[in-house]
Amino acid sequence: MKKTEISFSENQLTIIEKASVSIFRYTDIIGVFCEHPYLKIETINKNRKLFFHSLKEIEKLLPFPFVMCNRSAIINLLHLIQIKTENSNCYIHLNNGQKIPVSRRKKNELMEKIKQL
Repeated sequence: MKKTEISFSENQLTIIEKASVSIFRYTDIIGVFCEHPYLKIETINKNRKLFFHSLKEIEKLLPFPFVMCNRSAIINLLHLIQIKTENSNCYIHLNNGQKIPVSRRKKNELMEKIKQL
């Protein structure tokens, strides 16, 4: 499979495919999630877009306040409601009702980025 062409600008992410172009403002994106072999963008107005790309590459190109919280999810800290520890596991609660686990390796990085908000 060929990776989808993605363009990053100051305020938006653009996904360019053979038959369509999709534009997402960073403030509207709740997160980017793995749906193997695809990635899924979810927005505040419940738009979803599947595309083929590497999550690690997307992580490198997305601006602050996006942060990877585990190997299959990048979240926008602007949509974070709560961080909660349950049975020694850390979870992020987003404003769309999602509960995302935070890996032990990513917890410190996540906390540092939250302090920058």
